[in-house]
Amino acid sequence: MVSREIPNTAQVPWASTGWTNDRNVTQMLELLMARGEVAIAGRVGRERLRDVPERVYPVVEVPSVEEAERRRNERRLSALGIARAKTTKVPVEPWDVGEAGEPAVVAAGQRRWGFFALPILHGDRLVGKLDAIADRKAGVLRVNAIHEGVKFTRAIAKAVEAELDGLAAWLELAVGYG
Repeated sequence: MVSREIPNTAQVPWASTGWTNDRNVTQMLELLMARGEVAIAGRVGRERLRDVPERVYPVVEVPSVEEAERRRNERRLSALGIARAKTTKVPVEPWDVGEAGEPAVVAAGQRRWGFFALPILHGDRLVGKLDAIADRKAGVLRVNAIHEGVKFTRAIAKAVEAELDGLAAWLELAVGYG
């Protein structure tokens, strides 16, 4: 049912002067949902339909805490790609992938496109990769290589050069090749 179908029998009203003022039933349902005692079963327009969890959620085998943590860490690691096992904690972001995978090692000699390759787009097409670094001490956007994914036409080459000039200007640097 939707919250407006539940009678408001609160002995003490929800204390708020903001958006939740006089919304005793809605606030109660939100708290019960956070505890897992109520579930959202669907919507009617913008209103949430609520029901008991047993009729909403499928019956599944609950894994052990260790297995659940292993699965979570495995999913985090696959979502992050190559990541450090531990890093600076950031609110809301996963910061520890635990023992979910093996350490990845990439030797510098194995890098094909440079340390950090940027995509080069022309219109909506990926046409190449850019190996560049902002050398702030020298005041230069150092372009180490431009890897053409397709043969650059004169128009593509001019557009790439203009974008590099724009990037360098935005970084307050000059463009330097090699």
